[in-house]
Parts: sequence; structure tokens; C-alpha cells
Amino acid sequence: GINAEYGNHGHTTTQMSAQNPAEASIEQHGKNSYYYWHKNVAPDSGRVPQLLSTAPKEAKEPAEPERVRIEKYAWYDDDAAVKILVELDSIGDARDRVQCKFGEHELELLIDDLNGVNYKLAIHSLKNPIDAEKCKLFFKKDKVTIKLIKQDESKLWFELIDKK
Repeated sequence: GINAEYGNHGHTTTQMSAQNPAEASIEQHGKNSYYYWHKNVAPDSGRVPQLLSTAPKEAKEPAEPERVRIEKYAWYDDDAAVKILVELDSIGDARDRVQCKFGEHELELLIDDLNGVNYKLAIHSLKNPIDAEKCKLFFKKDKVTIKLIKQDESKLWFELIDKK
């Protein structure tokens, strides 16, 4: 135990027989002791931090870059295909930064860093179904042609987009 006398005021503090300073504080100050309310984190409590998980944090998807919508393009029916023409300066030099995703009734053309700008052409409701596996892109210096292969070659397209 600890015997202590503080100051010259003629009084002696309570005799403390606690094992460590936290328990001594609780014994001396009761509910007013910091350690009374924080017993589980008291120093020398014998508790050891436990690792909860070693699982790696999930990687976040990189944010989609800001894109300028392509709203000016031409298109025409070409027998077994429908062709969409998009004119952009130097697009032919950027073919490695161009991708196009096709679905039965949709397409999404993404162009990364063409003269410092990212572009997007998205059509999600084509008038008629296409064969997504056979669609292709063709490049010229200042133009990209999107060739959509029709599922039904005999069907003429009078509209590109289904406005329903």
C-alpha cells in the first residue's frame, strides 16, 4: 500500500492499497475517478489490443471522368448495316483511346483525352435490334464511323432512335 501526506494542512490522505495507479484513483476518488468510467482502457489493465481483421480494404472504382456529350452526328441505312458518322478533329490519331460498347438496342462510344477532352455518345434505345458481336468502328483522320450490323438485314431503318 501507499501512505502519503500532502501539504502542511495537518491532514493525511486515505491510505491506498490498490495494485496499480488506476485502481488507486478509483479507490481514492470513487465515481469521480476518470478510471472508474474508463475501466476497460485503464493502464496496466492487462488487456491487449486485438486485431479485428486482416482483410484488405475494397478498392474503389476510379471515378468516371467528366465527358462532353456528342450531340452532332450523321447516320444512314446501308443495307445490312446502319452507319453513324461522328466528326472530331484528329480522332484517327486517338483510336487507342476510343472504345465502344454495343448491346442489342444500344451503344456507348467513349473517347478519352482527345485534344484534352473526354467525349461520350450514348444511345440507349436504337429503333431496331443490332448484332452487338459484329458491330465495328472505322477511323479516318477527323471521323469515326460506327457500323451497326442489323439483326434483320431486310428491315429498313427510317429512324435511328426509338422515341417511345
